[in-house]
Amino acid sequence: MNGLAFTGLWTLRDPSGAVYSSDKPTSRVEVKLVPDGTCLLTIHSTDNRTVLSKSFDAKTLHDLKYLELPIKSIMMKVVWPDGVPLEGAEVILMDESGFQYSLTTDDEGRIFLHDFLLKTYTVKVMHPTASIPIMIKNITFTEENVTLTIKSAPLMIRIVDILGNSVKGAEVSVLCNKIPLAKAVSDENGLVRFEKLPDLKLYEVSVRYRSLRSTTLARSNEISVVKLNAISLLDFVVGIEDMIPYLVSAVVVAIILASIMILRRVIRRRREFY
Repeated sequence: MNGLAFTGLWTLRDPSGAVYSSDKPTSRVEVKLVPDGTCLLTIHSTDNRTVLSKSFDAKTLHDLKYLELPIKSIMMKVVWPDGVPLEGAEVILMDESGFQYSLTTDDEGRIFLHDFLLKTYTVKVMHPTASIPIMIKNITFTEENVTLTIKSAPLMIRIVDILGNSVKGAEVSVLCNKIPLAKAVSDENGLVRFEKLPDLKLYEVSVRYRSLRSTTLARSNEISVVKLNAISLLDFVVGIEDMIPYLVSAVVVAIILASIMILRRVIRRRREFY
């Protein structure tokens, strides 16, 4: 373990079956008058995790000046496929006994594990905002630092009006269980591209443009079209519901003008008749 002394608890069973143990944390194993044969040495950490359980010949154990333990301080890094670090992700490591570590990645996507017992763990990485697992993997740790690459999925959304015209400036949110994963604004072609999303079967998409709202479900590697109940005229988007009062007013004005024109024709014909 990097040449540093380890302080823990130990138990030794000698060839006769006699059991010796430390009564407090220590970095030394000392036993007197052990008979020849095979001994079982078990070393525990102060939080009662088994660090080592190994059989030794009594003479071999006697001649050991130090015992190298599978413990080291290592660094783990979480990144997207393009190498961009994933900040604020909770990383949970659980061993076969149920003991677990839980740490959050820094702005470079790193966590640091000090005095870490090297063995196999189930590693779970949680999304920074949605608290959903985006990686679950069994990893056998050695003395090397570890980099985890999160599988991502591209998603493309196109925002249009009821006539199929592109809508620029719409706010698009991608969600999972109503919790936002990412946000962006549609471009001049009504398109929004998301590159760093966790690989899910379906995504919830919410679109907002001023007072207009629309939702849909989308799949990765597809262009999903979201239609707003509006009409885009010369880069100005008007909601159909917002247009109704103006349409009613226009119809009323048209009826009044038509009535006036009809009345004028009637009056003109009467004058001609007389």
